[in-house]
Amino acid sequence: MWVAFRQEVGMISEDYYEEELKHSQKMDRLENARLLEISPTISVDSERRIQIEFDGFKQIEAGELNVLRPNDPQLDEKFRIDRSVNAVQTFRLKNGQPGLYRVTMTWSMQGKNYQVEQIVVL
Repeated sequence: MWVAFRQEVGMISEDYYEEELKHSQKMDRLENARLLEISPTISVDSERRIQIEFDGFKQIEAGELNVLRPNDPQLDEKFRIDRSVNAVQTFRLKNGQPGLYRVTMTWSMQGKNYQVEQIVVL
């Protein structure tokens, strides 16, 4: 017992609190999206483009789409999501390499922040 009290207990990482805050904010965004009556639907169309269907595009204040390729970060892409009366927005990947991608849509509307994530395969 005496040895346990004498050992120094350091922080897990230097930016532990910042990481915890980011994680908490992400969980809030995911929960806000889960509570929506109609959430965005992320899919891949016949031309291997990322397609988002969402009736709420006309209410979006700001939005972003991140398309990450876990095994090749050089294929990662980021797109701005604009307010639109159209319920569908389509995003063409520059490289469009076949494989697994993690697609994350974050947006704000009516003073709240939202996030949905989905794995897609091109």
